Amino acid sequence: MMPTGSARLARDLLSKTLAGVLGPLGIGQRMVDKGVVWSVGKIFTARRQLYQFICWAEEGHRRPAFINLQQFYARPIWSIAYRSLPESTCAGATR
Repeated sequence: MMPTGSARLARDLLSKTLAGVLGPLGIGQRMVDKGVVWSVGKIFTARRQLYQFICWAEEGHRRPAFINLQQFYARPIWSIAYRSLPESTCAGATR
């Protein structure tokens, strides 16, 4: 089953697929400014920590490796960027 909502957003950000789109749209920095930046991840089961990792932004990248941003804040940023695109870029999409 494909994750949806926040889980999908988190998965896309982890794979940097979405992050690769945000910069060219000019909204990457706005999302970083609004969100919470982090580099240390921890995986737990119940109260026991199973794993910890540190993921710094890669050399040459202008933004952090990870941000947390509620969809409530992300959607308006995305909508503004989407509406600013030329019509030919959004062929077949509903505005």
